[in-house]
Amino acid sequence: MSEKTDVRSFPPPEPLATPTDLPPEAAQEVTEAVNPLVADAFALYVKTKNYHWHLSGARFRELHLLFEEQVEEILTFTDPLAERVRKIGGTTIRSISHVSEPQTIGNDNEEFISPDEMIRRLMGCQPQLPRAAQDRARGVRRGRGHRDGQLTGGRHRRDGEAGLVSLRVPAGHRPLRLSNRKEKVMANDLRGRKIAILATDGVERVELEEPRGALRGAGADTELLSIHPSEIQARQWDLDPAGSFPVDRLVSEASVDDYDALLLPGGTVNPDQLRTNPDAVGFVKEFVGTGKPVAAICHGPWTLVEADVVGGRRITSWPSLRTDLRNAGAEVVDQEVVIDEQFVTSRSPDDLPAFCPAIVEQFAEAGQSARARSG
Repeated sequence: MSEKTDVRSFPPPEPLATPTDLPPEAAQEVTEAVNPLVADAFALYVKTKNYHWHLSGARFRELHLLFEEQVEEILTFTDPLAERVRKIGGTTIRSISHVSEPQTIGNDNEEFISPDEMIRRLMGCQPQLPRAAQDRARGVRRGRGHRDGQLTGGRHRRDGEAGLVSLRVPAGHRPLRLSNRKEKVMANDLRGRKIAILATDGVERVELEEPRGALRGAGADTELLSIHPSEIQARQWDLDPAGSFPVDRLVSEASVDDYDALLLPGGTVNPDQLRTNPDAVGFVKEFVGTGKPVAAICHGPWTLVEADVVGGRRITSWPSLRTDLRNAGAEVVDQEVVIDEQFVTSRSPDDLPAFCPAIVEQFAEAGQSARARSG
């Protein structure tokens, strides 16, 4: 049996021999500028993998593959950054705990995040890496005469006259891609608009979370109104518990004058309770009377029926509501999104990819029309 090697017999490691024309203080500045970018790249990788693992909803497969591709792209520019630090004699990220020290991209520990909200947050992260690189490079470059190549290597570029460094994905790789639908949603401006969301226990989670994420992504403020305080319990496919939402205000205390649009998510139990509550029904009826836009999905139109506001309107809904809608005087159609004057309606969670951009567009157009009239 061979004797164990005594690791103490090995000579201590020598510093990495890295020929560079940077003075020590400049190399240190470069290291301090680049290491936070490495940390943010790792943070973005974990954030994207979190979303990749915890997706739900009708677009699961599409987004699952998209996020999987994205994490591969992140890794392609992480290694060159760390290697650049080592090549000038610096040291870079060593552990997960080290990542948390300089990172600027936030963590996501919520129990549930809707797919649209995931995309919105990733879009918010995209400018952070190049912007952070620019800010840090500005300090490194100021007053320095060293070559750009010592910092930029082959994976960065100069931003024209500004003389700043920004990250770019290497040739042949794809950054996070968004569909034309999503770009259209983000292009609509709802800044300064306040949207009321009326729901109670039994709300279908994705039918509240995804539209709300789309509205917030376009700049709107949202408030969740309900028939009882504290929080409401959500469901997935009507059966499984899906967390809760904090209530912002009781509908009995809300004024229609405070809101620019109204959203009615579905779930069988949710509108079935709302339509038996006089405060909820009265709020919906008064809101429709203002002419402001109203959106409802799946079982959401049930409350519209109870408020007696669908007569003569083209409406769609979950199939089991359609007899009630016809009896209330509505023209029922079977389409993923139906827009009739102030109303936007859809049939089910499967229609969310069309419903979300439609409500953002309609709410934005209504806001523009209102401003034009007041002007």
